[in-house]
Amino acid sequence: MSSDPQASSSAPSKDLARAHRRALGTLSVCMLVGWVLLLLPLPWSLGAGISGLAAAVLLVRATIAAWRIGQQGSAVLTALLGAGAVLVLVGSSALSAILYGPMHELQQCRRDAITVASRDACDDGAEESTLEWFSSLLGG
Repeated sequence: MSSDPQASSSAPSKDLARAHRRALGTLSVCMLVGWVLLLLPLPWSLGAGISGLAAAVLLVRATIAAWRIGQQGSAVLTALLGAGAVLVLVGSSALSAILYGPMHELQQCRRDAITVASRDACDDGAEESTLEWFSSLLGG
C-alpha cells in the first residue's frame, strides 16, 4: 500500500485556500456593513466603529491565511488596504462619538429644514455650536 504524497499534501492546501477565501469574504461583508452604518444618521453611525474593530480582527485572520497559502503579495496588499479602510471606519466613528452633541443638533436641524436658506442657517448654527462646545471643553 503506497500512499500518494501529493494527494495528502493537496488536502491541507485546499483547506487553507478555502479558509483564506472565507476570511476575505467575511472581511468584505464586515467592511461593507461598516460603510453602510457610517452613512446612517446618528446614533446608528456609531455602529461603524464596532464593525471596524471586527474588521480589524478579520483583517488579521485574512492576512495570516493568505501568508500561509504562499500568497505573500496578496497578504501585504490586503493588510495595507484593509488597515486604511479600518482606520477610516474607526476614526470616523470615534470622531462622531466625540462630536456627538453638535453633530446630532445639525442632523436634527437639517431634517427639519424646508428651504435652502434654512439649511444654510443650520450650517452656520452648527459652526457656532461646535465652537462653543469646544471652548466649553477647553475651559474657555
